[in-house]
Amino acid sequence: MAPAINVGNTVLSVKVENINIAELKVGDIIVYKHPTLADIDNVAHRIVEIEVVGGRYRFKTKGDNLPEPDPDWVPENNIRSLVIGVMYKTLASKEFDLGIKSIMKLIKGMKLTEATKLIEKMSKEIRADKK
Repeated sequence: MAPAINVGNTVLSVKVENINIAELKVGDIIVYKHPTLADIDNVAHRIVEIEVVGGRYRFKTKGDNLPEPDPDWVPENNIRSLVIGVMYKTLASKEFDLGIKSIMKLIKGMKLTEATKLIEKMSKEIRADKK
């Protein structure tokens, strides 16, 4: 998913039971179980197309660094979570790990809108502190 997500970054996501599948949109990054390869779990790719077939959602995805969309549609039952943020590893490792654990405790069990608002607020505060 480079350049949006690189090796060493930590993805912040909201579990599927805390989101409404119908609210997912093109451009969102989802984490899902691969639809045809049983041993591949937790793929993070961006939604590029959405279809509703027989009342069920399915998603066409693509890695940001890949030239073409993934060949298989991802059924709604395979979606694990929605990515709501990325923590870029710029702090010392110990500080970074403590920061991630603190954020994950804060957003655990929150609804998508609540978690997103909190992450946005924290990001604004961090940017303000850097000025």
